[in-house]
Parts: sequence; structure tokens; C-alpha cells
Amino acid sequence: MRERDMRPSFVNWPVIALALWAFVLLLAPEARAADADGKTLYVASGCNKCHSLMALNIEVVEDDEAEEEEEEDPFAEEGGEEAEPEDLSGIGARWEHDGEKGLQNWLMKRLEIDGEKHKKRYKGSSSDLKALTAWLMTLTEPAPAE
Repeated sequence: MRERDMRPSFVNWPVIALALWAFVLLLAPEARAADADGKTLYVASGCNKCHSLMALNIEVVEDDEAEEEEEEDPFAEEGGEEAEPEDLSGIGARWEHDGEKGLQNWLMKRLEIDGEKHKKRYKGSSSDLKALTAWLMTLTEPAPAE
């Protein structure tokens, strides 16, 4: 027999396993989203353009871009002045509207609370929305006292 025929047949298994793993990741966007960090999604989704998260030292950042969407402002007070959106520190302990699913509906503007809907509709993927809301529901620490 030749030397080449004497090699064990498992030599190609690492290549096969890597290809299978890549194939599974391509078919399962939820697997990729599960790896996404909630804090990263929070910032990437622009949540910090309105809401601070002082328990994690995330402050509101100014949005330099002009708003393209003309939506009714649920934070506007009767005098025409905008009320400041709440800090989301501890939101997981305070949220009382059907848990994570209710938070998803709120962010998608499918849930009305006290006659109001969320100011902006979440525009990311459904898997990112699930990862973001799961992370938000873990936030139980209130903002530090000033």
C-alpha cells in the first residue's frame, strides 16, 4: 500500500466541521443575533439618541441628522415643549406591560400605553429586536443618585 492510503480518514473532519458550522450560521440569523451584545444594539439602534441609561454610563447623544420622519411627538407637553424621555436604567424591573413581548410591541408601535405609542418604530431585524428587548429586561439596577 502507498503511504497516502495509510492516513486516517478523519483528517478532513476539521474542514468538514468548519464548513457545516458556517452553513448553519448562514441559515440561522438568530444565532448571529444572539451573539450581539445588547449594549451594542442599544447604541447601534439609536436608542441613546433619546434615552439615557445612566446605570451603564450611557448618555443621550445629539442627533446631527435632520429628522426625515414627521411623527406626532408623544413627549410633547401641552405648552408645545418636549418632555425629556426617561432614563431606561432599571427598565427590566419597572416594565409592566406583558414583559419582553410587550416591550417588543411597544418598540414596534403596536402597543399603546396611556394613549401614546413609542415615538419611533424600531427598524432593525426581528432577531435584533428580540436580543435588544431581552437585554433591556435584564436591566434592573436603577440610575445612580445624582
